Amino acid sequence: MKMNRLPIILFFIFGIFQTSNAQNLFDSQSTLQFAKYLNQSGQPKLAAIEFERLIFLQPEIDSLKFSLLDCYILDKNYDAVYRRSVQLTNTSNFELSSPLQGYAAFALISDRKHSLANQFIAYSIQLDEEKKAYYKAWNFILQNKFSEAANVAEPFKTSQAFSGISEIQNDALKLPRKSPLLAGLLSTAVPGAGKWYAKERKDAVIGFVSITMMAYQAYRGFKKEGQKSVYGWISAGLGAGFYLGNIYGSVKSAKRFNSRQYAKLQPSIEKHFTIYR
Repeated sequence: MKMNRLPIILFFIFGIFQTSNAQNLFDSQSTLQFAKYLNQSGQPKLAAIEFERLIFLQPEIDSLKFSLLDCYILDKNYDAVYRRSVQLTNTSNFELSSPLQGYAAFALISDRKHSLANQFIAYSIQLDEEKKAYYKAWNFILQNKFSEAANVAEPFKTSQAFSGISEIQNDALKLPRKSPLLAGLLSTAVPGAGKWYAKERKDAVIGFVSITMMAYQAYRGFKKEGQKSVYGWISAGLGAGFYLGNIYGSVKSAKRFNSRQYAKLQPSIEKHFTIYR
């Protein structure tokens, strides 16, 4: 009879041991280590799930909130960064609210929601004037409005936090740019000249040849049949359409040229644009 009880006792002890191990696997410290491992191994989405669970269990630990938001930033999930930073702000003390509001501003700017970012920064009571200027300046930079960024950052240009902004502005000044207005005026004077100026040489030649041919065909039609020439009016209409389209296209070409130049700044922007700590 005693022999029959031994397996039951051993099974009971083994069950307790296993339960203890299972609890240990899912205690806060183990979960934290696992979340850090996921994040460091390039799995921020999975790490965020673990940090969400930790915040639910230990909402008083502020570092967990920042770790969670950093995971969402690494995952480029800016909607989640904005949503959670606002939610966490509403449940945190004032001292913690300022950096959390910074995360929200960072998310809106990074997600190119520039108008909403401007409103959020302007009405935030947790961000001081220097932090507001910092985020406003970056919001302008990501819209390629460098002179506006310089004006906002000017009162704080000696601050270390603004050094990246100054570097981006200096790099932007060195970039070649094309004036959309000048491109349009050049194509008004000579069809295709604006596109040539904007470095779209193939389109410039095609535009010049097309418009010239339409003008020549219209000239021949009117010369042969006078103002009643259907062929002349059709050619003139097509030529006028190509001519106006070429002017508009030249303006767009200059803007595309500038956009390609600004794209060269993206690595530097990603390097310097961070949360204001």
